[in-house]
Amino acid sequence: MAPSAPAEENVKVAVRVRPFNQRERDRNAKLIISMDGNRTIIRDPEGKNPDKSFTFDYSYWSHDGYVEQEDKYLAPAGPRYVDQKAVFDDLGQTVLENAYNGFNTSLFAYGQTGSGKSYSMVGYGANKGIVPISFEALFKHISENSDSNVKHHVTFSMLEIYMEQVTDLCSKVRVAKGLKVRENVKLGRFFVEGLSKHPVSSYEEINRKMEEGTSNRTIAATNMNATSSRAHTVVTLQYDQIITGDDGRKTTRTSEINLVDLAGSERVSATGAVGARFREGAQINKSLSTLGNVISALAQGKKAPFRDSQLTKLLANSLGGNSKTIMVAALSPADINYQETLSTLRYADSAKQIKNKAAVNESATDKLIRELREENEKLKAFLEGGVNVGDTAGMTQAEIEKLRKQLEAELQAQLAESEANIQRMSEAEFERRLEEIKKSYEQNKGQEDEKTVRVKTTPHLVNLNEDPSLSGVVCHFLHIGDNVVGLRETEADTVVPDIPLAHISIQHRHATITYRKGEDENAPSRFILSCGENCTVLLNGKAINSEFPSELYHNDRVMFGTNHLFLFKNPTNPQSARDETLENIDWSFAQSEIADARGFSTTNKSGSNIDDDLRDQILKLLPMTSEATAIAEQFGKKRVFELVIMSGLSAGLAADEAKVVVKMTNLETGNAWMLNAADFIDRRFEMQAMLRRFQEGDTSDDDDDESSQNEDPFFHPPGFVNVGYCTWFLNCLQYRIELDEKAQIVDYKGRSEGQVKLSIYCCDESGNVLDEDDIVEEADELLGEPLNLKLTVHNAYHIRRVKRLRVRFTDPVTLDTIVTNEIDNPKNLTWDYVHYISIPEIDQAWLEYFEKESLLCFVECWQSDSDTNVRAIEGNRNGENTAGTSSSASETPNVAPASRTTNLAEELMAAYQDFRENRRGGASLAAALENLLHNQPAPPPTNEEAEEVKEKNEEIK
Repeated sequence: MAPSAPAEENVKVAVRVRPFNQRERDRNAKLIISMDGNRTIIRDPEGKNPDKSFTFDYSYWSHDGYVEQEDKYLAPAGPRYVDQKAVFDDLGQTVLENAYNGFNTSLFAYGQTGSGKSYSMVGYGANKGIVPISFEALFKHISENSDSNVKHHVTFSMLEIYMEQVTDLCSKVRVAKGLKVRENVKLGRFFVEGLSKHPVSSYEEINRKMEEGTSNRTIAATNMNATSSRAHTVVTLQYDQIITGDDGRKTTRTSEINLVDLAGSERVSATGAVGARFREGAQINKSLSTLGNVISALAQGKKAPFRDSQLTKLLANSLGGNSKTIMVAALSPADINYQETLSTLRYADSAKQIKNKAAVNESATDKLIRELREENEKLKAFLEGGVNVGDTAGMTQAEIEKLRKQLEAELQAQLAESEANIQRMSEAEFERRLEEIKKSYEQNKGQEDEKTVRVKTTPHLVNLNEDPSLSGVVCHFLHIGDNVVGLRETEADTVVPDIPLAHISIQHRHATITYRKGEDENAPSRFILSCGENCTVLLNGKAINSEFPSELYHNDRVMFGTNHLFLFKNPTNPQSARDETLENIDWSFAQSEIADARGFSTTNKSGSNIDDDLRDQILKLLPMTSEATAIAEQFGKKRVFELVIMSGLSAGLAADEAKVVVKMTNLETGNAWMLNAADFIDRRFEMQAMLRRFQEGDTSDDDDDESSQNEDPFFHPPGFVNVGYCTWFLNCLQYRIELDEKAQIVDYKGRSEGQVKLSIYCCDESGNVLDEDDIVEEADELLGEPLNLKLTVHNAYHIRRVKRLRVRFTDPVTLDTIVTNEIDNPKNLTWDYVHYISIPEIDQAWLEYFEKESLLCFVECWQSDSDTNVRAIEGNRNGENTAGTSSSASETPNVAPASRTTNLAEELMAAYQDFRENRRGGASLAAALENLLHNQPAPPPTNEEAEEVKEKNEEIK
C-alpha cells in the first residue's frame, strides 16, 4: 500500500483509578491517589517519600462520586466522576475516527491484576467498556452510510499469548507449540501464520465470536491450569473501505484496529522474594518485561528490542510505527498496592514519550491485487527453484539444511498470508465467507437460546475461575441417571464421558453424578456424587471417599482432580442449599474452604491469626502445589510439593511475622528444598510448559521454536540449606558481662536439631578481654562510651547433618552478613570462629537493643540431591512430610550421634550410643530396642529425657 506522508504523533496515555474492591475494603485500605485536571498524584502511605506527580493526556477519576441506576449503570453523581460513556467519547471515538480515515489504530490496557483493565476495556452488564461500544458504533456508522459507492468489509480475529505461545481463540484446533509469528520483510511488519480471520457484518456477530473466544480460552486455561491473568489477549479488526470513484476505478482504504488487554503487571516479588533460578528466562514474564524494555528504549530514542518476544513483535506497528496508539493504565487506589501502582504510573509516563508516524493506508484496489499476485508468483517461483541460503562458509551440511527449511517455512507463510489478503480484497470471496459466518451464527444462536432456557430449568455444573470474566463460561447439564465425569484423551475415544475433562489429574472414569428423580411431583430429586478409586474429588473443600458417596445440594462446590472447580446449581430445588445465606460464591471462596480443610485456616470463623497477606498467598499457592505434585508424578520425578508457613525467626523476619514457602521434597533422597513463592511460581510455569509439550507430542528439536528449553524445574542445584536457627539474648552485655552459653538449634517446625555454643566477651580495641573490674552496675554508665565485643562461634552438638556446616549471622553495627568457616568432621564439630563488633558510642537505642533484641544465627549445611538424607526418608515412611526429626542435646561436646539407618545393627548401635552418652535413659533404651526388634523405628530421645539422665548422674556422682 502507498501511504500518505506520515506525521509524527505521541502515543496518547490515559490513567483511570477505580473504587476500592472488597479485598481492599476488608483491609481498611487508605486512598493514595488524587487527581487535578490531567495530573495524577500518588502519596507514599508510609511517608518515606514525597508525593509524586504525573501528567497525562487524560486522568480519569472513577473512584467515587457515582450513583447506581436501576439498570445497574454507574452514572456520575457529580462533575468529578468519569463514567464508561465519557471514557469512550475520549478514547473509543478517537479510535473509530482514526479507522474511518484509514489509519491503523491501537488501544491497549495496562495495569496490575484487579486494577480495572477489563472494566475499562470490556465492562460488564450495562457498564459496557470501550471495546463493545466501539464495535456497536462502527457498525452503526456503516449502516448509516448511504453512499452506494463505498463498501465496507470487516474481518475479526482474536488471539492469546501465554508463556510465549500464540493461540487462535477462534479455532477449536490447538496447534502444537502455538502459532508462529512471522515477518514480512518487504512490508516491514510481523504477522501470525495461520491465524483465522472471520468476516463479520454486525456487532452481534462480533459479540458471538468474542464469546466463542472466551469459551475456548476458559477451557484451554482450565485444562492446562493456566493463570489467565498472566495471558495477553489481542482482538484485531481489519476494516476495509472499498471506494468506487466517478471514473469507475476502485480504491481500498484499510485500517487495522488492535485492542490489546495486557497481562497483569504485578511484581513477582509481591508474593515472595525474587526467584533467581528461573525468573530471567521464564516465558511467563518475558513479554511484559520485553514490552517494558521496548517502551523504555523508544522513550529514549533508542533501537527497541521488538524481536525479543511474541507480544512485542505484534505490537511493533503500534509502538513507534504506522499507527495512532492510545494506552489506558488502570490504577488501584489502595495503599496496599502502592509499589505496583507507582510502577504502573512510571510505565505510562514512559509510554507517552513514544512517537509514532501514522499514515493513511490507501491504494488503488486493482493495483493492490495485481501487486499481491505478482509477489505471489515470485514467491512460488523462488520456492520451486530451491531456496538460496546465501553464504554457507563454515556451516555443516546439517546446519545448511536446517537453515533452508527455516527459510522455506518463512516464504510459505508469506505466500499464505498474501493469498489470504487477495481473498479479503475479493468482493465475491468476502461475500461467500460472510454468508457462511451468518449461517453458523444463526445455528449457534439457537443453541445459545436453548442453553439460556436450560440454565433456568435443568440441574448443571458451572465453572469457577480465578479470573471472574472466565467464571460461568463452561456449563455441563445433568441428565437423569449416571453422569460420568472423566478423561477424554482424543476425539477417537469410543467411550465418551458425559462430562469430559482434560488434565493429568483426571482419570478415565473419575467420578459419577447420579441424578435420581423424585418418586412423585412433590418429592425432590437427589444427586449422588461418587468417585473412583485413587481419584481426587473435593466436595465443599473436603475429599470424598470412594467407598462412601455423598449427596449434592444446590450451590455445592465440587473440585475434580486438582483444577476443575465447579459450582452445582439445582434450579428445580434452590431451597436445598446447605447454607442459604451464602451469596456470590466465587473461586476465592471455594479455594478458602479447600485451604481450611487442609489445615490452613483462612476464614475469620476459624479464629486463625493468619493475616490478609498470608491468606492471599495461601489461596494463590495451594492449588499450584497440588498441580505441581501431579505433574511430577506424571513425569516420574519423585517430588512432592507442599505449602509451609514458616515462623518469622525461622524465615529471618521479625518474631511476629510469618512467611509462606513451598517445600519440594525429593522422595528418593529425602532432601527438602524451601522455595520462595516467586521461585516456585516460575518452576510451576516451566512444569506447565513441559506438560504442554508432552501432551502435544512435541519430542522434536525444532530450532524454529523460539521458546526456551529451561533446565528441569524439578531439579534444585546443590546449595546451603537452613538446619535451623539459634537465638541468644544480649541483655547481659549492657553491664559488660560476658555471654557464654549454648542455644538450641530450632527448625522451621520448632523442633530441636542440636545445639551451638557461642560466646560474646567485652574487650578493648586490641581484642583483649576485659576483666571483672570493668563490669558496670547500671546500664546508663555505658552511655557515651565505646563498646568492643569479641564474638566466638565455638562448637556444635549433636547435629546429624554436618556436610560443610557453617553459621550465618548479621553484624548489628555494619549490617554485613557474617559467615563462619565450614566444618565437615562429625567427630569434631568445632569452628572457634572469631568476629569483632565495634560500637563507636553507646546511646539509648543501643541499650534498648541489648535489653529487647537477640542475636539470631542460622545454622546451614550443604545439600545435594546426589546425597541421601536417611532420616528424612524415615520421617516420610513414618508419616512425616518433613526433612528432619528432633534430636536431643547433652553436655558431651563435639560428637555427632550416629545416623538412624535402615540397617538393624546400625540402629541398635545408634540407640546404645545415645545411652552411653547420656542422651537416653534405660527405659528409653528398652523402648528403642523393642521397636527395632519389631521392625519399627526407634523413638528419638527428647531434651527432657537427656536432662533427667544428666540430673541422675550428677546425684550419683
